[in-house]
Amino acid sequence: MAGIEEWWTDALTWLARCREEFGNQTLELILFICWALWYARNELKINRIRKSPQEILSIAKKSKKQYQEANQKPPSTPTNRNRERWTTPTQGEFKVYCDATIFQEIQAIGVRAIIRDHNGQPVEWGAALIQHWGSVEEAEARAIQFGLDLAIHRGIQNIVVESDSQSVVLQINQNGMSKKPLGPVVADIKRSLQRFQRVSVVFTRREGNRAAHEIARNARSSTGIHCMLSDQAKSILNSDFSS
Repeated sequence: MAGIEEWWTDALTWLARCREEFGNQTLELILFICWALWYARNELKINRIRKSPQEILSIAKKSKKQYQEANQKPPSTPTNRNRERWTTPTQGEFKVYCDATIFQEIQAIGVRAIIRDHNGQPVEWGAALIQHWGSVEEAEARAIQFGLDLAIHRGIQNIVVESDSQSVVLQINQNGMSKKPLGPVVADIKRSLQRFQRVSVVFTRREGNRAAHEIARNARSSTGIHCMLSDQAKSILNSDFSS
């Protein structure tokens, strides 16, 4: 423990000296280079992709620029005019909304899904608490699998699955086997998709998936099929229609 504390103190001292000598801009670039080195290390270890020093530096500079641009923009506040709203599926089709919440203190994730018909009425919903999760992406993928299981349980054949995890949706829609760490979970999802007559998996922003997000937060206290919905989730379900 003492060794870690000593290393951390030395690192902070070195960073402070860099700031004094080179200024904040250079210090930020140094920190992003450290992050880019960590990213390149993971790419090599997990995906067997080797990054050149020039590529690592380019990644660091690009990330630094994106960070600065994001912090220069004033935070946007959702309004009734620009907030993404719930849209109904076509008649005979159902929408499956999936989301996950991470409970760090108990090392678990809560997954929930709601299935709604073309009138916006919830026909099935449920929640589960899963221990021993990996990444945030895995949590979102397991929420999608949970939603598919609900649809299969209900006997629904035509569905549109919506998730606010764009990276997971992209992996599911890619052809072939994914070589990323999420590959086995994605493979299970693709096998489940084959059980439907018509199915698509699409990305929706968090604002358009509010109901699933809200009830996922309560999965710690209420699980199972047709589990209890919070007053907030009921309110969202009642108001989550396109104007």
